[in-house]
Amino acid sequence: MKTYLNLIPEKIRCRQVFQRTLWLWSGVWLLAIVIIVPIGWQQWSKANSRRRQIETLERDFEPIRGLKSELIALRQKAKNISPMTAVSFDFDERRPLPTLIAAISNAAVETRGNVSVESLTLETNPASPRRDDAPAGYRLVLKGIAANSADVTTFVGSLRRCNLFQKVDQKSIGQSTFGDIAVQRYEVECSF
Repeated sequence: MKTYLNLIPEKIRCRQVFQRTLWLWSGVWLLAIVIIVPIGWQQWSKANSRRRQIETLERDFEPIRGLKSELIALRQKAKNISPMTAVSFDFDERRPLPTLIAAISNAAVETRGNVSVESLTLETNPASPRRDDAPAGYRLVLKGIAANSADVTTFVGSLRRCNLFQKVDQKSIGQSTFGDIAVQRYEVECSF
């Protein structure tokens, strides 16, 4: 082992140690800044983006909150309606209108779009058999046009198969024109 004698004055050696320590810690801090600042920036950007998304969603949801309060008010009013006008609400509870429209739409789809419903009439059916405690029956009358009578038959058959109606009757069918095209006009009555 060789032994050296350090002839550098104490003041200069202290400065060299201080400079070496300063350079070492400057490198460590610079490396930390180079690593931490981009990660922090990325996290801040994500948080800012999510905050803007939340604000946008809350702004979009605001009308729905208003509709919810309107719906609550309308339900309260519906409870106070006289029994005479409550018939339609009884209908909605037993067989919702969207279900009937969906069944009619599905029946029309089975004809590959060759049947069109022009009018739909829903009314109470006084001739329907019922018990004293059962609500009144309903009659749904569909009028429209079809490409041919086979499509009307397919449409009626599909309505019968959907099991929503007690009885489906094809009341009338006849020739007509739609512009320059010959079509079949039909009337179908569904009882339930």
